[in-house]
Order: sequence, then C-alpha cells, then structure tokens
Amino acid sequence: MDGKPMNSRHTLALSLAIPGVILVAAAPFLSGGTHLVANDPTDAVQVTELVATSGGDVLAGTEAGEVWRLRDRAWTREDLDLGGHPVMALLDEPDRTPVGTSAGVYYAEPGAAPLKERVGSLLRVDRGLLAGTAGGVRLLADGIWGTPGPTASIYSLFAQRRGDGDWLHAGTV
Repeated sequence: MDGKPMNSRHTLALSLAIPGVILVAAAPFLSGGTHLVANDPTDAVQVTELVATSGGDVLAGTEAGEVWRLRDRAWTREDLDLGGHPVMALLDEPDRTPVGTSAGVYYAEPGAAPLKERVGSLLRVDRGLLAGTAGGVRLLADGIWGTPGPTASIYSLFAQRRGDGDWLHAGTV
C-alpha cells in the first residue's frame, strides 16, 4: 500500500468478499444441494451412452462394447456379446431391448433382419423400432428394416406428440 488509510468502501468490499470466498470454497463440503461426484463404471474406457431402466437402475454403454449397470451404488458388468463395438444407443434392459452399436443393432426382435451400420440412436414408436444410422432413419416393422427417410447421418432421434400430430426430430451431422 502507499501509506494511505483504507476508505470505508474498501473495508466494506473486503468484509463482503472474504465470507463469499470462504462459502464458495466450503460449498462442496456442506450438506444439502446438488453435488457432482465422479462414479465411473470403470476407469479403463469412456462411457458413450447412459440410460435409466424401467426398474430404476442406470446402464452405461462404453466405447469398448460393454454395458455396465449401476444398482445400489455399485457397478457390475452385464454379460453381453456386442462384438467389442462401441455402444451408441440403449433403450432399457439390454436382454429385452435392442442395443445400438457402431456396427449395427444387437438383440433386435427374434427373426429380424440384421442391421449392420452405425446406430447412433434407437427409438420405439407405434409402428416399430426406429434406428438413427449413418445412412439415415431405419424402421424395423414385422422383422424387416425399411427406410422411411431422411437420408442423412443421424446421431439422435426424438419423438414429440403435439396437438397437430406426432413429430420425429433427427439430430444430424
């Protein structure tokens, strides 16, 4: 300092700033509120998809083609053979619903024709199962994959019901 006494504004500013800094630093240790805590299924791979199951568990698909389940704060690996392909889309329980991977759909309905292209998103609709793929939207109905459109590289599908009809939104590249 240059030897001048602090004026009352500086004193007031410091008296307000110091408790604020202390509260910000202490916030993660205080009870209540929302806190983010890392809870990875495994440190070895990246999680590529997350979904909550109808039973209340959390499923995590990984880049290594694995599916992990979080139940009662513990992760366990599901016994699935996805060919080591990164998991891109999960709907619910992987033993009862399809799984989308970078190489196609696994566990589609029994007898369904295979779909062997990158699947970025899966969506159940009244007419069947929609898959957002590298080549566009595909519809699985009665065991056959159709191409209702559009023809774009699809990463995400979202259905919306409105008063004027049902809408399908597609996130593309």
